[in-house]
Amino acid sequence: MASVELVLVHPQLETAFRDTIKWLEKRQVAAHHHVREGSTREFDRLARLLTGQAIGLALGGGGLRGLAHLGVIRALQESGFFIDSIGGTSLGAIMAAQFALGLDYKTMVKTNEKMWRDSWPMNDYTIPFMACLEGQKLDQTLKTMCGDVRIEDLPLNFFCVSTNLTTANIAVHREGVLWKRLRASCALPGIVPPEFDKDFMLVDGAVLNNVPGDIMKKLCGGKVIAVDVSPREDHIFKPENPERPATRQILWERMNPFAETHRVPSLFDIVSRSAMISNVSKTTIVKDQVDLYLDIPLEQYGMSDSKSFYQIIETGYEAASRQIEAWKQNGKN
Repeated sequence: MASVELVLVHPQLETAFRDTIKWLEKRQVAAHHHVREGSTREFDRLARLLTGQAIGLALGGGGLRGLAHLGVIRALQESGFFIDSIGGTSLGAIMAAQFALGLDYKTMVKTNEKMWRDSWPMNDYTIPFMACLEGQKLDQTLKTMCGDVRIEDLPLNFFCVSTNLTTANIAVHREGVLWKRLRASCALPGIVPPEFDKDFMLVDGAVLNNVPGDIMKKLCGGKVIAVDVSPREDHIFKPENPERPATRQILWERMNPFAETHRVPSLFDIVSRSAMISNVSKTTIVKDQVDLYLDIPLEQYGMSDSKSFYQIIETGYEAASRQIEAWKQNGKN
């Protein structure tokens, strides 16, 4: 039986789509698409999606290393790629959501600079009953970014993934309030409180699927590009000394600017890496399922390294540009 897809045609000057859920509740459709009258770009995208010629982009998680996705998107656009569908995990989901909201590269950089460099939302510490953080600062950050937008109202096809602790399965979010779905996708266990969704408890999607290129392959009928920002071997977890420094020693080093310091990963780094490490073998499988797998070398940066904001973006741009050019030269585009 052929799948049915819904196309919603909007007036040319309509800037925001609303109430798509009312159309979807009454119909069984495999996908839905938004186009505006007279928009050649949007009708071209629709044609690619319906004929299996689309390009889907899947962005992986990796803490603030995910800022490299901004550079990757810039490299793809400069290389002439049209991104017709986008999705991601954790910070990759947040980057994907910004693109799906229609933000251009420069606006995305400014948005993330404000979110992660100027105002770090991961420091509202609390009594750790469920997590080290209260999570309210992250909630407000995502609300400010997304407003009350729902996923199904986005102009571009989008998904994000979280891990369902209740059912021990991956949750693929294609509907719902955008900021809440992003909040679930980046709810790092032990650091950020889980997101409660009806009868389910949701945490960071990186626990089960850090680079969701396989999910994009199922949802997008064309070529899939997956971006991995979490290295196989992580330099920040290479001990400088054979002995583990005592907590009081680390505290003293951070209080005393003249003390010799030990380079140790933060709690955020350790929990992030632990959550993603089970995906190392899975990413090898995903690599074989997608058309272009961009592996961005970010071992020199920590997963909470907000000081290296622009360097991380530039590393993503340069690495992606090289790999895209090599892919083109091999005639695989």
